[in-house]
Amino acid sequence: MEREKGKTMTSSTLDDGAAGEVQTSVPRGSDDLATELLSLVASARGLDVRKFEKGSASDALQELVPRVIAAVEGAIGLCQEVLAAYEETSEDADTDEWADEADWNTSVYLRRMDEASENHDASCQVANFAFIGKTALIPKRAALEQLGPGRELWSIISECDGSRRRIVKTLTMLESALARTEGRETRLALSSELNRSLETRRRYARLRKTFLVEEFSPKRAGMILRRSKTAIAILIGHDVYPELRITDRRQLRSLQARIADWLQAPKEPDSVLVAQRLFQDLGMFAGLITHVNHREELHEHDIEAVARLLESPDAEQTSERERETLDSLRGVNDELDALLDAAPLERSAWLPVVRKLEETMSATGGGSF
Repeated sequence: MEREKGKTMTSSTLDDGAAGEVQTSVPRGSDDLATELLSLVASARGLDVRKFEKGSASDALQELVPRVIAAVEGAIGLCQEVLAAYEETSEDADTDEWADEADWNTSVYLRRMDEASENHDASCQVANFAFIGKTALIPKRAALEQLGPGRELWSIISECDGSRRRIVKTLTMLESALARTEGRETRLALSSELNRSLETRRRYARLRKTFLVEEFSPKRAGMILRRSKTAIAILIGHDVYPELRITDRRQLRSLQARIADWLQAPKEPDSVLVAQRLFQDLGMFAGLITHVNHREELHEHDIEAVARLLESPDAEQTSERERETLDSLRGVNDELDALLDAAPLERSAWLPVVRKLEETMSATGGGSF
C-alpha cells in the first residue's frame, strides 16, 4: 500500500444511506495500516465476555456492547481505507458482483470469504476481503446498536460474540493478503485457527472423559458432581473458552449452576434422583460436544493426518512423527483417546483404529466418525 502515499484517502461514514465523506488528513502507508490491523485483531480477541455470562443483561448492555461496537467501527473504517487503496487497481476483484447482496448472514459471509480466497491475485484478494469486511460488519453494527432493555442476556452475548469472530476472521484473511502484496511474512498465522480448534477438541475430550469416567452411583453422587463442576470451571478459565460455540457455553453455565445448587442444598429424599438427572444431562452434553469434529479446518486436518499415518503400514515401530500426528487426533473418538492414554503406544493397536477412521470418513464424506 506504499503506492498510495501522497494521496488523501476518503472513506464514507458507512452509516446505511448516510451521505458525506470523512477526509483522512494524513495519508497512511502500509506499515501504519498493518499496525492498526494487528491492534484491532488483538482488541477483538481481548473482548472476553466470560464475566458477563453470569451477570445481568443490563451490565452487558452498558459495558460490553459499547466496546464491541467500537471494535466493529474500527474494523469497518480500516477495511474502507484499504478498499479505497486497492479497489481501482484490482479489476478482477469480485466487489461489484457482491454489492447487491441483501443479507450478510453467517452462511453468506462464509461463502463469500471462500470465494474471495479462490482469487489467486493478491491485490484482488485484498480488495475482496476489505469489501467483505466493510459490508458484512455494517449489519453487525446495526444489530448491536438495536440491542436494548428487554433483550435476553445470552442473546446479547451471542450478538457480541458473532461480531468479535467476524472481525478476527476477516482481518486475519485481509492481513495475509496484504502480506502477499507487500512481499512479507504474515504477522497473523492462518494456522492459528486450526491450532485453536485442535486445542478446543483436546479440551472437550478431557471434559468428556471426566463426565463419562464412571457409572452413576448414589453413594458417589457428590464426588461425581464435584469432579464435573471442577472440570467445567477449568474449561471456562482456559484461553480456548471464548472460541466455544455460544450454545455450548450456555449449557456449560447451566450445568455448572445446577451442580452448585445441588451441592449446596440440604439433601432431601429426592436428591439422588436430581443428581442422577444431572449425571444424565452431563452425559448428553458429552455426546453433543463431539460436533467439534465437523469444523471444516479439523475435518481437513484429520483427513491429512490419517493419510500420513497410513503411509507406512508395514513399519514395526511408532515413530515420533506418528506419535505427534496421533496426538493431534485426540478427541476424534473415545477408542483412539483410550489408546493415546495407554503406554506404550503400540502400532498394532492404533493402526486398525486409524484404518476404521479412514473408512468412516470415506463413507460419510465428512466428519471424523
